[in-house]
Amino acid sequence: MLPKRPEAEKALVYVVRPFLFLGMALTHNIYLDDTQDESKMGSMRTSQYIYFYVSPGRHTLYVDAMGVSYTSFTISPKAGETIFLKVSTGFPAIDWEEIKSDVTGKYLVKNASLGTVVQERLASDVPPVSVAPPLQSAESSKSATVKKASLVLMPIITAGGVPHDEIAGYEAALSESLSIRYQVLSGQKVVDTVNQIYQNRSAETQEGKDCDETKCIQDVAIAFQSELVAVANITKKEGGYFLSLKILNVIEDKVVFSKSIPCKGCDSFKVMEVLQTIAGGEAAISSSGLR
Repeated sequence: MLPKRPEAEKALVYVVRPFLFLGMALTHNIYLDDTQDESKMGSMRTSQYIYFYVSPGRHTLYVDAMGVSYTSFTISPKAGETIFLKVSTGFPAIDWEEIKSDVTGKYLVKNASLGTVVQERLASDVPPVSVAPPLQSAESSKSATVKKASLVLMPIITAGGVPHDEIAGYEAALSESLSIRYQVLSGQKVVDTVNQIYQNRSAETQEGKDCDETKCIQDVAIAFQSELVAVANITKKEGGYFLSLKILNVIEDKVVFSKSIPCKGCDSFKVMEVLQTIAGGEAAISSSGLR
């Protein structure tokens, strides 16, 4: 979760400086609309971020790396919008980029520590008066369309000799139930992307070591622009199966849902049924008597 959220009448700007060895000793000072002392919003070292609120419209940001490197650029945020900006030391100018993806922006903030926030808004920018939103009727609330959060269903992890030709059916069962609550991303495209990410990450590690699972899952989430990732395990045991499903929010480092169920005496048809029940959530599990 981001440390701050935008206000109804203001935009929220996050400026992130990811780790980079080049220029790491230089502090980046951030100014809004001019370079006077009263316009300084904060400062960052490498692997840090700052945030501040701005009025909607055109603004110029100035980044000064202790006089060694410098840049300025404009942004035009809307009210209620969150903007993510990435800066890094370059010579003679500082490099900057507006991150268009909320998932990538949140990921950058998550992996940085808070720098020095001098002020959350300019002194001339008075915070808005809080006004309670008008009450909605039950009928209008019911008719409002709720957008489903996207979720990446990772390739199922199997052990104990689960027949390969059954895995596609198990994945379809999970996807069908999860799609009630989420916009599910699964199938061959996910498989290909996961394989490529694991290969790339493993190549960067020491020889003989596998990719760090946490980093790989984060890379998968960013590749599909989804904060949620589902990981399912099916282990075949003598006399049955052991089934589990975990849904992770990789941006917030939080387990959204987790359930493990032994399926004693189950055949492949029963396994599919139980997987659908697990993916249906707590209510479905409770009503099924599988606890």
